[in-house]
Amino acid sequence: MRLLDAEHGVLTRDSATGAVSAVFVNYPADMGRRPVGSADSYAETRALAEVGPARRVRHVVEGLPPGARFAVERVDWEHGNVAEAWHAMGEPLNLTREQTARLREAADDLWRTELVVDADGVLEIDLDLPPWAVVSVAPAA
Repeated sequence: MRLLDAEHGVLTRDSATGAVSAVFVNYPADMGRRPVGSADSYAETRALAEVGPARRVRHVVEGLPPGARFAVERVDWEHGNVAEAWHAMGEPLNLTREQTARLREAADDLWRTELVVDADGVLEIDLDLPPWAVVSVAPAA
């Protein structure tokens, strides 16, 4: 069930388990309704990283078990950016095992934190998203 369906993301509750999850994005407002466009190379798209301001995402979810923990993971320019890591190694088409391992490390280098539901059963989501960032909020394992 959707608890929130907004321009910047969605917050859901699983109807069977009651688990709450969310995904939020910062598609820069400076882009308007324009698409990213097409380019012939990754290098041609890198200038888009400078487009747009950060976005603050704030939501409150009530009725959760006190003390429940939520993992927050974000992909942005500096975290989990496999395309930039690939560009930095010269954009090889045929990856070596070492290059593949380095890209896997880059992919796993997400920005991470944890949110905890307070004693009243309230989860406060208050996150700053850099331009182009995507963040997930899900029950911690």
